[in-house]
Formats: sequence, structure tokens, C-alpha cells
Amino acid sequence: MRALAWVRERLLWQVLAGAAVMAVLGAALVYVGTAHQVTLAEDGAERTIFTHAATVGGALRGAGVQHAMEDFLQPAADTSLRGLDRIEYRHARTVLVQTPDESQWVTTAAVSPADILATAGLRVYPADRLWADGVPVSGPTSPLEHVPQRLRLERGRTLTLSQPTGTIVVHSSASTLGEALIDAGFALRQGDSIVPQAQTPLAALASADFRAARPIRISVDGIELEAMAAGPTVGQALVQAGVSLAGLDRSEPAASEIVPTSGEVTVARVREDVLVEQAPVPPTTKPEFSADLELDTREVIDPGAYGMQAKRVRVRYEDGVEVSRVAEGEWRAIEPKERVVAYGTKIVLKTLDTESGPIQYYRAVPVYATSYSPCRSAADRCYPGTSSGKPVQRGVIAVTRAWYYALGWGIPVYVPGYGTATIEDMCGGCRGLWIDLGYSDEDWVTWGGYTTIYFTAPIPPDVPTIFP
Repeated sequence: MRALAWVRERLLWQVLAGAAVMAVLGAALVYVGTAHQVTLAEDGAERTIFTHAATVGGALRGAGVQHAMEDFLQPAADTSLRGLDRIEYRHARTVLVQTPDESQWVTTAAVSPADILATAGLRVYPADRLWADGVPVSGPTSPLEHVPQRLRLERGRTLTLSQPTGTIVVHSSASTLGEALIDAGFALRQGDSIVPQAQTPLAALASADFRAARPIRISVDGIELEAMAAGPTVGQALVQAGVSLAGLDRSEPAASEIVPTSGEVTVARVREDVLVEQAPVPPTTKPEFSADLELDTREVIDPGAYGMQAKRVRVRYEDGVEVSRVAEGEWRAIEPKERVVAYGTKIVLKTLDTESGPIQYYRAVPVYATSYSPCRSAADRCYPGTSSGKPVQRGVIAVTRAWYYALGWGIPVYVPGYGTATIEDMCGGCRGLWIDLGYSDEDWVTWGGYTTIYFTAPIPPDVPTIFP
């Protein structure tokens, strides 16, 4: 019986172990079966990878590929793998780029010579020649089979060519300047101006000038002349046409400029006269303060005297007509004498009879008066307060910023027809001798006319002598 039980127990363990193995195998098959299949083209070699990654970068890491910034990857590393079945990847290589002037190493995954050179900050021109690992390259923009280890660039000859329509750059492997011009599409004709000569070796040139002979029309001395000229400048064309520039004569365009494409040249006969012009210089005013003079009164102590400013003026005439006046020098011929004015500082209290009884004042200033209230201040909303903090109401007036800072706030005043008040606010739109009379919105009265503001007793400790 004991042997039979042992057999039964052993058979049970074998069945359980077999079931566990089958479960693991089934899970593995499910995991493999749910993996995403992607074709990875790595440096031209393709292979199939299975991955559970969500992005291209994750698939590369799962395939054991370390992605560097310089490498070529398409699509980008953060692209989702959903719906994607192919990844293109090329490792960046170090390429030695050689030119006649320098050699430099660049790290790139580009496979076209033009793109590799662009990484090195170089541009390929039509006349340039290229070698990749010692093999000539026919098309610089065509992809190579692989990133080369060495790329050599030899420049064709570059020539800066000036012509009437502007300056262009010509690239050519021709041996002479004339051949290079023909290669660039220029039709050379007898009478054209080529500087230097067409037979000059191209290797010895950095720049050249080409002018095709053509007719020009010259307006001079009231007549028009027609001639053929190939000279590059207006001055040379005029010499070829037998027209000379003398003294201050000028041409339009200038003699040193290129002949215009229209062929139109105008010559002006020029002369100049030099004149001396004089202008009076007003004296400056020196203020002096006098305790003998009443406040707001002035007395001229010394009227001073005007000076004289002189300047030299060059007047230009073209074909007998004045065209400009230019001041060439200026100096003070006579210095002005300073004007001295005494300003009164003596404060005298005066009496004014008003509708409310007599008042005493020490200063009266004619002004233009308007009125405002919290919601009638020409602003985008109602402003119930003043600059000093008091509410806007009758008995509060606003003055210009200069008055407010010079006189202070809380200064008592009287305005006929308005009554007594104090300066408490700044009037943003007021300029010069302008005041704004405060009201509440309920008792607002419109003002718009000239009146007088009286500064009433008591006298403040600091009264400005010169009114702002």
C-alpha cells in the first residue's frame, strides 16, 4: 500500500510540473505573438525586429542600437510606432574634408557630397571638382553608397564681373578671361570693353569689367549729342564723345559712375559764388530779485543789446539757375550784451470786495477756467478723488502740473463767480494759465472762459517769485 501511494504521489507531481511548463510556454508565445514587427534599415542593411516599445527610440534601444545626435534617423526618435513598419538609421561617420586652403574633420551621417560639405560650412559651385575616397564625384547632390572617409574639394576659378546692370560672380575652369565670359553666356563683339584684355589668363584674375558698346545720348549746352561708347564710366564715355567737364561742371550720372542702361547722360555747367550773411543774436536775460518791487512786477535794469552772427554761404548755379545754398562757416561777429531784469519779491496784501464780503489777496493771475466733476473729467471712468486725497467737489480746483508742484496743495484761492477754494488736484489736460473748477456730479456747472484767480491770505511760507 505504501508503494502504491508513493507512485500515485509521484504521478501527481509530474502532472503539475507539466502543466506549469505548458503555462510558461503559452505566456511566452502570447508575448512574442503580440510584439510589433518593424524593418530596421541600419547603414543599408535591413533586418526585422520585434518590439513592444511605443516609440522609434525605444525600438532602437531594444534592438541594441545606441542613437547619437549626429546620426540619421527617420522617423524621429519620439515618433510613435503605431502604424509604422520601417525605420531608416545611419551611424554618423567622421569625414576628413580637404580644400586647397584647409582640412577639417566633420561628423555626419549625410551621404551626398554637397550635404557633407554643408556640414563643414562649404558650398559647391558648378565649376568645382570633388573626390570621395580618391574617386571623382560626378554629381555633388547624388547620394554615395556610404559615408566616405575623405572628401576632397578643388575650387574652380571664381571671378567677380562688373557690368552696367550690376556685379555677378562667374565660376569657370576656362584658361582665359574671354573663354570664361563665353562660358558664362556673354556674346563678345567688336567694340566691347573688357578690362583686362580677353586674353588675360583667368588664374591671374580676381575681378574684371565688361561693357558692351552701345549708343549714348548726351544733353549739354542746350543741345543733344549722340555717340557710341564702350567705356565703363560716364567720364570715359564723355571723352569718347568729345565732351569735356571743366571746373565745377558735373554730369548726371557722375563722371565716376557707370554709364546707365538707358544711355542718357546730362552735363550741367556749374559755377559758385561765396556770400557772407548776417543774423541778429538776441541777448540772454539775467534775472535779479528786488525786495523793493511788488510781487509779479518786473523792471528792466539793463536792456542789453543784440549781437551779430555771421556765416559764409556758398551759392551754386547750374546752367545759370541757383540750385543750392550751403553754409560753410559761422562765427560770432558781435557778442550780445546781457539783459538784466529785476523781479519783485515784496508781498503786499490787497483787498477785494466779493459777493461774500471783502477778502485779502497777495497775487492775482488771469486764467482760462473750465469745470469738472468725478464723472465729467474726460476720463474712461469716474474719478472721485484728487491728487491731494480730497474728494472732487465744489471748493476744490485743479491746476497744471507745474503749478501744483511749484505752489503746493491746500493753497487758498478765490475765483469770481465760483467762490473760495483750495488747490488740491492736477489737471491732466490743462496747459499754461488754465484752471479746472471742481464740482460734485449733482451740482456741476459748466465753465469755459477767462477769469482771474486770486491767491488769498494767509500767505504760505514759500511763495515762488517767478510764477510757473
